Amino acid sequence: MTKILVALAFVSGAALGGLSTWVCSYGSSRPTDKPAPPISVLLKSAAVSIRASNDHCESRFGHTVGEVLGGILQAGLGDRRNPYSYSCGDGTCRLGIGNCKPWQKSDCGQTMLEFQVDPRGIPRPETFACVDIP
Repeated sequence: MTKILVALAFVSGAALGGLSTWVCSYGSSRPTDKPAPPISVLLKSAAVSIRASNDHCESRFGHTVGEVLGGILQAGLGDRRNPYSYSCGDGTCRLGIGNCKPWQKSDCGQTMLEFQVDPRGIPRPETFACVDIP
């Protein structure tokens, strides 16, 4: 009887641990420092070319803000584990999508469109960058 209870406790613990890991893999991102500009503001900059010195995504999405933004949005379609993140802090904003596996809590890859905003919250065109963190 004791062996059955121990086995049942072990199986229950393993199932609860697996379920907990699976549920936590859908967790939300960290809170933002201040509100990010609406996506519609970014779309107004869609034709802006990203300087070669700021393109760290090996041009896999393209060379304009619109192409990179579209690539990031396309990469996240149907992906519930890697939600989009969009936040600003200290005048720099980042819109991106992660590349985490269900068992990873940190050290995940990420692709981001990064830019600085002026005091009115308008993106500064010369600061757009595509950043790909492996």
